[in-house]
Amino acid sequence: YVLPSALNVASRPAPSISSLATATEAGVRVVQVNGTSFGPDTRILFDGQPAAIRSFDEAAGRITVVAPPALAGHRAAVVALNDDGQSSLFSQG
Repeated sequence: YVLPSALNVASRPAPSISSLATATEAGVRVVQVNGTSFGPDTRILFDGQPAAIRSFDEAAGRITVVAPPALAGHRAAVVALNDDGQSSLFSQG
């Protein structure tokens, strides 16, 4: 027997990050996160800290964010989280 509350049905696959690219938009340094299965509810975290979303392009599979402050040369672990409970950690480990 499986309890109904033990089952969570997702409407789309887990998000997956394929690449990151830095850019400048209106004098602000931003990070373009490219991947698949992003939605308007997708949040991007850098080392567990939320990034401010600047723009979202579902057709291109791109979310542009302002990363939280860090020291020069820092390499952060970047994770995409969807509101349905899925994360890019499912596919990236």
